[in-house]
Amino acid sequence: MYSGAFSPDNWMLASGLWDHTVRLWDPAAREGLRILLGHTSGVVGVVFSSPNNRMIPLSAKRAEMVYKPRVDEAEGAGHGFCPAG
Repeated sequence: MYSGAFSPDNWMLASGLWDHTVRLWDPAAREGLRILLGHTSGVVGVVFSSPNNRMIPLSAKRAEMVYKPRVDEAEGAGHGFCPAG
């Protein structure tokens, strides 16, 4: 793991890893929620943006993707992120 960051509401932890993934965790339950794939290099940082609740993983090269909160009808709001726009 290179880095980790809590969401602004502290309900999720995102970790950036050397294997080109971002993993989302539920710290209270101590379990994984999702694995976000598609990065071209190791994810060395994760930043949350409070105003629009976006998550931005950072690679050694650049910020490749921006994620917005995911809303699953079956699960309700707040169960992960999906690519933004």
